[in-house]
Amino acid sequence: MSDKLRQEPGSFPRQVLRNQTMRRKAMSLKLISGMMKSSGEEALLVMDADGTNQMVVIDRQALLEVAAPPRCDESRLQENIDLFSRIACAKYDRGDVERDGRIHIHAADLGV
Repeated sequence: MSDKLRQEPGSFPRQVLRNQTMRRKAMSLKLISGMMKSSGEEALLVMDADGTNQMVVIDRQALLEVAAPPRCDESRLQENIDLFSRIACAKYDRGDVERDGRIHIHAADLGV
């Protein structure tokens, strides 16, 4: 089997991933909704990716460090939802998507 079609266990063939990445760059994410999880440990953004939902997870540390004083709550998320959306779009365009299909935003991403 050629390298183009060789499939690692539990993954898609490389050609399929390459096609998805090329298609992904032509699209733009659009914010649908944002909310804190009930645990208060992270926030979720639901974004539209050409008719499909793209989930974005924002970790607690990113919410705490995005502005002063440090807070991890719904108001902090809503105050900075445009910034988090732009970071998610940049990560999506780079193909920085986890194996589970979600985009994760960490405190280290705030400098993006």
